[in-house]
Amino acid sequence: MKTCIAINILLICLYTEMFSQKNDFQRKGFLGGDFILSCSNNAARPFEKRNNKSFVFTPKYGYFISDSYLIGSEITLGFYSTTFSVSEKVIILSPLIRYYLSFNLFLEFNTGIGYGKYQVSQNGYADINKNKNKYFVTQLGGGIGYSIFFKKRLSLEPLLIIKKQTFDIRNLDQPQYLTDKLGVQLSFNLGFNYYY
Repeated sequence: MKTCIAINILLICLYTEMFSQKNDFQRKGFLGGDFILSCSNNAARPFEKRNNKSFVFTPKYGYFISDSYLIGSEITLGFYSTTFSVSEKVIILSPLIRYYLSFNLFLEFNTGIGYGKYQVSQNGYADINKNKNKYFVTQLGGGIGYSIFFKKRLSLEPLLIIKKQTFDIRNLDQPQYLTDKLGVQLSFNLGFNYYY
């Protein structure tokens, strides 16, 4: 947990030292994606501490409908693990909206629906008492980002985003893992986009 926080703080500090370049071309849209480093620490029950880590890749596509507004879509491909030998994979399809502010700042909002599955290994043994659980998920998110143009059309985009997920747990053998994840999630995304 402390390592994840330290990495996020270091990345933010590095970006605040950099200067953006003015993009003086006519933008029609962008194609790119985000890498997400997310960490959380919860204790859903007394004396129980869980460290959750995730790696997420999110390809994105967007088209400008005006100078400030962009609409598009993204596909979230997520891989998660916890200290209790839980492994999870999820895919979420989301439409997105961006509003570009001054100084290369932008606001981003998305909502989506997806499918996931996870596997719990009892007592730390991977080959004993495995249960596979499949579920549907809905997601709502929003955040603020910053475009740093290294080339005329290529940008590095850190994005701080808050997401809220809900799960369909009616048919799961082990729903407790998902119910522990129902809180709001804060993540730091690092995106690379090509504007055309």
